[in-house]
Amino acid sequence: MNIEMDLVSDWKSIMSQRILDKGLQFSSGLREDAKIIKYFTFLRKLGGKTQGRQVYKSKEFSCPTVHLAGLNQLIETLKNGKDISPYLSKKVENISKIDGMFNDWGVLHLHLGDRLEKTGRYIERTGPLLFLYLMPESAFLINIYQHKEWTHKSILQTVYDNWPELIESYIIPDSTGVTHALTESQHLDAREAGSLVLMELTKSSGEKFAIMPPGLGITSSGDPIQDVRYFDTIINKLRTLEDFFRENLQEELVVELLGAMPNPVKLKLINQSGNNWIFEEVSTQKIIFEIPYE
Repeated sequence: MNIEMDLVSDWKSIMSQRILDKGLQFSSGLREDAKIIKYFTFLRKLGGKTQGRQVYKSKEFSCPTVHLAGLNQLIETLKNGKDISPYLSKKVENISKIDGMFNDWGVLHLHLGDRLEKTGRYIERTGPLLFLYLMPESAFLINIYQHKEWTHKSILQTVYDNWPELIESYIIPDSTGVTHALTESQHLDAREAGSLVLMELTKSSGEKFAIMPPGLGITSSGDPIQDVRYFDTIINKLRTLEDFFRENLQEELVVELLGAMPNPVKLKLINQSGNNWIFEEVSTQKIIFEIPYE
């Protein structure tokens, strides 16, 4: 049976259209693959759909009095599962821009204004920022930091001291620290160059150990490795599906599903809805399969 399909190309077109539909900006020379990877990063920053989050503060947490109103408003936003995008950097909608701390460590930074700017899009900008780990059902408030403190050594140490389970899987077994620990400035330079940097943390006993960047760090392009891997996983699944269709799709099933036998059978991925991929046979314009992709 003759089957024509290019599911990978179909999927990339769907993702590219979603990027356009959201009005996101990107460099004109950005390749389609890179654009989709950066879109995945953008979606993770938004935190995903949620009915609300439990909010946890580190024992070191301290907020300047002038920003308490904004912080409390933000906490209510987190608890109620509301959209956090007004608190993000204004650069977030330009997916070509690199957020080094988030891409490298998975640590998000949010502004602490207590009212919207005149545009109605973003919360008023603040010098101090909230650094946190954002999960679908939880928000872990690390502390308040200043701009430019993107490699501050206390960030991951505070996470380990308060919620070691968040980063334990990135600890290098039997390590005793880092032989040549970088300064914060050197770390920032290395991060901007797309280098993987090990961090040295300390146990309550005073023992030193080394940790990989949570999320496994960044690629040479500055993109998070986890988003690159997710992209590659989807591509591999689609190619596996193509092989499966070619090897196993029988004429009897096609006739049963479509009421006809097109020649060739043209399969097209037309949507990624919920947790399913939806496939159409082009010549008959009929849905032929709906397959979970997770």
